[in-house]
Amino acid sequence: MGLILGISSFTTIIIYVGHEFSYDKFHSNFENIYRITTHLQRGTEDTRWAITNGGLVPLLRDKVPEVADATKAFIVQSNQTFFIDGTTHSVDERTGFYVDPNFLEILNFELLFGDYNNTLNQPNNIFLTEKMAIKYFGELNVIGRTITMKGLRKEDDELLQVMGVLKNIPQNSHIQFDYLISGSGDYWDNLEDTEKGGYPVYVYFIVHKNVDVDRLSANIDAVTAEVFPESIHFPIQKITDIYFNTNNLFEHAKTGNLSFTKSITLVAFLIIIISIINYILLSTSKSIQRAKEIGIRKINGASRPKLISQFLVEALILSLIAGFISIFVVEVVFMFAFTTWFHVSLSIFDQFYYIPFIILLSIFTGLLSGLFPAIRISKLNIINIFKGNLITSQPSSIDLRNVLVTLQFIFTIIIVISSIVILRQLNFLQNKDLGYDKDLVINIPRASNINESTWNFFKESLQSEANIKIVGTSLYEFISDYNSTSIRILDDQNPDTIALRVQWNAIDYNLIPTMDIKMIEGRNFSREYPSDSLSIIINEAAKMELGIENIINKTVLSWFFGKEPGKVIGVVNDFHHQPFNKTIIPIIFILNRTEEWEQNLLVKLSNRRYQETISLINKRWKESGI
Repeated sequence: MGLILGISSFTTIIIYVGHEFSYDKFHSNFENIYRITTHLQRGTEDTRWAITNGGLVPLLRDKVPEVADATKAFIVQSNQTFFIDGTTHSVDERTGFYVDPNFLEILNFELLFGDYNNTLNQPNNIFLTEKMAIKYFGELNVIGRTITMKGLRKEDDELLQVMGVLKNIPQNSHIQFDYLISGSGDYWDNLEDTEKGGYPVYVYFIVHKNVDVDRLSANIDAVTAEVFPESIHFPIQKITDIYFNTNNLFEHAKTGNLSFTKSITLVAFLIIIISIINYILLSTSKSIQRAKEIGIRKINGASRPKLISQFLVEALILSLIAGFISIFVVEVVFMFAFTTWFHVSLSIFDQFYYIPFIILLSIFTGLLSGLFPAIRISKLNIINIFKGNLITSQPSSIDLRNVLVTLQFIFTIIIVISSIVILRQLNFLQNKDLGYDKDLVINIPRASNINESTWNFFKESLQSEANIKIVGTSLYEFISDYNSTSIRILDDQNPDTIALRVQWNAIDYNLIPTMDIKMIEGRNFSREYPSDSLSIIINEAAKMELGIENIINKTVLSWFFGKEPGKVIGVVNDFHHQPFNKTIIPIIFILNRTEEWEQNLLVKLSNRRYQETISLINKRWKESGI
């Protein structure tokens, strides 16, 4: 049982670690694929984005000799409504991309139906994953079928034609999506204008074989320096490095933790070493109980090699039984535990090469566990066996058994300490003050085809319900990357304006009390002050970066207010709207000046009658005509 648990634990962890290090290696040219990012540096301010300027695509393709081709992708940032064969489907935001025609030539995801060539270069073409094809149409081969992507107005509707069905995106892909739409139109074309296009896209490129990365980076720096300000740089990431390096803002990629992966790899090897040592010690103890049997066999003429062979065969049989049982234990762990804990679906039978690995590991363990007791017992003197004197080493010599026991204790202590540290970290994650209260809060995103009056009616109908305490709104999802901009503050003590790069979100009067965010200084937005449309609320990180002690009522210059000056009316506590491994950065809130900006409802429940309240929300949703 100990060996089964040891082999199962070791193999489970090794398969998971192998999965973690396999990200994006399914692309045929993964060693030559890179992504370019954005690094803005203004004085001491240092900002890194995963998104970048679309103008880099022709720049890389035409000006950097090492680059064979480049492509861009623009993530769909709002909920969509697909109308298919008389049925309406709600599609979550950030599950699809507008892409260039060559996107699938560089990132070659497997195609089940359709053609890579001359399909994404036509407007209003869409590729679905097999999961979405089954969901929407009930079958896979749906080439030529149509989808109406609803807009806010009838004239905004887009008629999309299905031109390809992709195999479900592999779990070990940093980029995940359900559909791809061919990019087209004036806006799409302007994305490649270095001045007009801004920084909204993800840019990937493929280089020729055997390219020197340092030289590639130097050439990119030289080419971009001719076009962009010196404060902006464009670091590159190898596609296989993205999964473990997702500290950039506006990152769509799945996130991995390299330190955690390395740590559990070490734990896996400690577990298997402890298991093997434990099995050897138990086998030795068991063999000592058979000392008289060995003595009788020796009297009957059994040679030492035969005795050793007997022990080895018995140990091999037992360890192989343990190995085969471990195969099924590992599969059960993957089926039930890993999908819950790590949100990844793995199977040992999908990675068949691990099965011979387990068998070889079992044989190795069997040889070790059988060899040590066989040598130890087979060299005992027959007279000593029957006298009960089973000491096989001199008192002054080093006993291998004692060495193994000592190692076992050392490794066990290391694992126990590691487990305590991990449990403390988990406890920290579960009880860490996030800076807001997420308990009893439901986020309801707004689809792109819901007009302002319908949305407002739905919002007001919820606010009147007894089961609902308060309803707030925000432009961006509260727990996500916000947009980025620069503001300038006028300080009486400083003749120059103080510039600061911040992330921003547009909220209503109720968002701060809905999320129970604490006001450190000043006040919240209020209907009693019409001038609040020209005001901002900042977080503690922003105040610290600005270095202004008395920040309330300081003048703010920003594109939000046009030529009008604004002012700071409040400071809220720092809160984690991104993972803990990301530093809390300066954030500002502005007041929603139009219901068009109310893209997310945050509904705070007044009790824990979840099912009843969700049914009520669903009823109000249908009554609103959504």
